[in-house]
Amino acid sequence: MEPHPIFAAVYDWVMVPQDWLGLRKQRQEIVHAAKGKVLELGVGTGLNLPLYREVTKVIGVDPDPYMLKRAYARLKKAAAPIELCRSSAEELPFEEGTFDTVVSTLVFCTIPDADKAAREVHRVLKPEGTFQFLEHVKSETPVLAKAQDALTPLWKKLFGGCHLNRNTLALFQRNGFEITRLQKVKYDVVWRGTARPSSSSS
Repeated sequence: MEPHPIFAAVYDWVMVPQDWLGLRKQRQEIVHAAKGKVLELGVGTGLNLPLYREVTKVIGVDPDPYMLKRAYARLKKAAAPIELCRSSAEELPFEEGTFDTVVSTLVFCTIPDADKAAREVHRVLKPEGTFQFLEHVKSETPVLAKAQDALTPLWKKLFGGCHLNRNTLALFQRNGFEITRLQKVKYDVVWRGTARPSSSSS
């Protein structure tokens, strides 16, 4: 994934209206559900970092150095021990079964090879661990789905490679996860959920 210095500079401002509309509350609840040793995938500018509380350690990864530079500035506001690492989601530099929790918030839409990234999350997550996610997905409403398809080419260029029309829930399921909790956040395009490694994939 190529760096996006302009997107990194405006990302926090882009998120302000979305947070006003309820995404901050959803991100907060996801982060508070994290336990033990945590991997935050696509840590971005570090908006979630000050929200962690009852965890042993957080390792935040992101491939974009401009995003990480801004995330480092938020470490002083963090209550939990946090380490940041530049890495792509498709090739995580961790051993199998390292983490108790993996967190992703609005991340899988931007990953070039999202299937490979999901398999990597499965690999580094403990068999009894949880994957906490907040992601937007392709709508099942035909009019919205067509709008997402039409907007995605331009949207990708403006917003760091974001695919509005990616079927992320199905992506998780075909790469070894069982979704145990699912909540509609915004229409049928933003969902919050919890997934676990499925017994059939172990």
